[in-house]
Amino acid sequence: MRHTAVVIDPVIAGTLVALAVLYLAGLVSMKLGSVTYARIRGRRSAFFAAIAVTAATLLSPLDAAGARLFSAHMAQHLLLIILAAPLFALSDAPAVIGVLVPAAMRRWMRAEAAGTRMHGAEAAWAAAAAFVLTVWLWHLPAAHDWALAYEPAHAAEHLMVLASATVFWRVIVAGAYRRAHPAMVALIMSLVGLAGALLSALIMFAPTQLCRAYAGNPMEDQVLAGLLMCIPASFVYLASTVWALWRMLEGDVGRRPNAGG
Repeated sequence: MRHTAVVIDPVIAGTLVALAVLYLAGLVSMKLGSVTYARIRGRRSAFFAAIAVTAATLLSPLDAAGARLFSAHMAQHLLLIILAAPLFALSDAPAVIGVLVPAAMRRWMRAEAAGTRMHGAEAAWAAAAAFVLTVWLWHLPAAHDWALAYEPAHAAEHLMVLASATVFWRVIVAGAYRRAHPAMVALIMSLVGLAGALLSALIMFAPTQLCRAYAGNPMEDQVLAGLLMCIPASFVYLASTVWALWRMLEGDVGRRPNAGG
């Protein structure tokens, strides 16, 4: 069992500091009049807000509470998935940090990526599958007990959930309408929501505590964990589905010829 006192995880803290330093260095290196600088001007606040949310989630008393309460742990993942990850996805951090890579290497990386890049539909399905599998993997009782008992695994759990959620939101929200049809986005969001609802139901309706780490807790804690996984995230997924459908209908209306024409 992990210590219940507040302990700053060096892996998570170091990762967040490194990201912030690289992002600031990219901003400093970026030419003020460049296209990239103009594109990310309104997104810098999203990056630093994402860093702040992640730090508040993983380097605070909430992290210590997550070692004792399943509901607190689920609150952590909820904040990472529906708040920190979308902010990271919208921040366009790869474009800023990529400025630090030498120009020749950037050209080589773009050339390599052009030959292997998946189409929009493939990227969206792959990102969704990776996200769902990551969440399910780390909520298997054996995996979660291991993470609570072994500090590096605990850091890996949180960082993998955050990374997979960020890639998912990046493909779905930040650029999906340039690469995948909105109807497909709506379908993917619905399926991801169903996968989350199924996992939360398994947690809520389990007859006993699933994880040994929480064996002494009342069952209400596990039920609350399932509710936290299901209800807030479902609203976010539903809103994203409605947005995708609205964009699809908006596109159809825009392409429809005038009645008087």
